[in-house]
Amino acid sequence: MDTEKDFLYHGSSVQGIEILNPISKLHNSDQKVIYLTSNLAFALVYIWDSIKTGTKQKWITCGVKNGIVYYEEQFPDQLREFYEGVEGYVYTAPKVDTIQCVEKREQMYFSTKPLSITNTIYIPDVYQALCKCQEEGIFRLLRFTDATSEKQQQLIDMISDCIIQSGALCSNDEDSRFFKQYFHDAWEKASSGK
Repeated sequence: MDTEKDFLYHGSSVQGIEILNPISKLHNSDQKVIYLTSNLAFALVYIWDSIKTGTKQKWITCGVKNGIVYYEEQFPDQLREFYEGVEGYVYTAPKVDTIQCVEKREQMYFSTKPLSITNTIYIPDVYQALCKCQEEGIFRLLRFTDATSEKQQQLIDMISDCIIQSGALCSNDEDSRFFKQYFHDAWEKASSGK
């Protein structure tokens, strides 16, 4: 575990949390956990506004490498679309012996036990907070528009396959509306069957 801090972060759009309870599923398991991180920028991307995006499912396209969060856009202006104007909270919880590292995920941890909140940081605009993290060098934005045309096409193809496999084309549910709203090129490709 990181030794420079005696606490970990948890990002949420929910106000007034006093105790973090295990409600998320551990990767590839049915075990209920709380996810935490030692990286503030990583906690920020988990502040998700389901009303703004139209889905409760968080679409997180980033990871941590050598202490820096790399966020890869899968459509133009993804970061701004998802986070501009979104408010939320970064909660801190103490590092305790029951917290474990998430396998093969840098600066990501989980707890199966409830954790008491030690501090709450109000974030009035997540996008602005991430831009500040970018200025500080702890967050890197890999813009869709800066990617090569080959890389852009790979991303479009990947999301198109996801749309087809999820059955989103044949339904009008939350996932279908989410893909249609944000992933225009991938939706068109999936719809055309090419």
